Amino acid sequence: MKVSTFPPLHATAMDKNLSLQQKILVRFNERRREVDANPRILNKYSPVLFIAEVTGVWYYGTCHAVPFLYAGYGEQTIKVIQAIVCFLTFEVVINWWYVHTVESNYDPQRHGTEQVHKSEALSQVVCDTDFQSKRREAHRTGRDSTSGQYWSWKYCSVCDQPSPPRCHHCILCNRCSLKRDHHCFFARNCVGYRNFRHFTVMVFWANLASVIGFAHAVPFLLMDVLPEDGYIDLLPFVAFIRWLFGYSNFRVGVIVLGLWFLAMLVVLTTSMMNDSRKWVIQGKTSYEVDNNIPIRDTRTVGDKIRAVYGQYWLLNFMVPMHWMFQPEIDPVNWPTINN
Repeated sequence: MKVSTFPPLHATAMDKNLSLQQKILVRFNERRREVDANPRILNKYSPVLFIAEVTGVWYYGTCHAVPFLYAGYGEQTIKVIQAIVCFLTFEVVINWWYVHTVESNYDPQRHGTEQVHKSEALSQVVCDTDFQSKRREAHRTGRDSTSGQYWSWKYCSVCDQPSPPRCHHCILCNRCSLKRDHHCFFARNCVGYRNFRHFTVMVFWANLASVIGFAHAVPFLLMDVLPEDGYIDLLPFVAFIRWLFGYSNFRVGVIVLGLWFLAMLVVLTTSMMNDSRKWVIQGKTSYEVDNNIPIRDTRTVGDKIRAVYGQYWLLNFMVPMHWMFQPEIDPVNWPTINN
């Protein structure tokens, strides 16, 4: 990486025909064209941060916050609350694991390619950069730039194989995913045909757990963790700076940082849960919703829900069951949808 990026950086810095402002602008544009850099770093470390946050909240919640806040209610009440915290943590982690491990890859031998020969769009070569540039253009202009060819078979030059409608190539996973919705950085995997059910369930339990955790973390922090004159430690990273100079405790900084992450999770999961509900009800993906791609779907709301969660879909909110009840949908041909 250093060998490939240093020469253009050195050449830009030594160019006497450019002002300092122009040099900064040139380097900024060069970094923007390196589309793999920031997403790959985010994709690498986001799962670690997510698991660290879940583990930290679970530990301090069950071992410290719950016993302190419910000390006056008896040992039995404390054990019941701790069991609820463990249950919420289990649901978040198990569904996160299935979002991470369950893939929605398109396999021509398993899913078929017979409709490729009926489509005139096969000659169109579509790769990962094509898809990303079209998506950026659609977001910039507010219009769908691919609606005319969206429901046609295309050819992915990266995977060297055809891809059916609603199947997109991911530059991070380096594969085509059926009914690809988006790439989840927390799980380091694409959310699509088979694991969208686990993503929505994970978001549901994460939202419930983060709201309950935040409601308990605030009084625990104010009543037990912070000193009487240490409310300034509530500001991000202030407690760590004060700890370096001997004015605070390292434990205070960790818990305060966890509180701010909990607040961010409340906002993030609430937004995701609301969006996921709309996507399931409409039978669309986030890409189709964002770009207003018209879809005439003849399925009922119940059919759309079973298309994501499979039969007995309510059980999926308690026990992951993707191996037993597959989504009731054809992820290749889409016979119930007309564009």
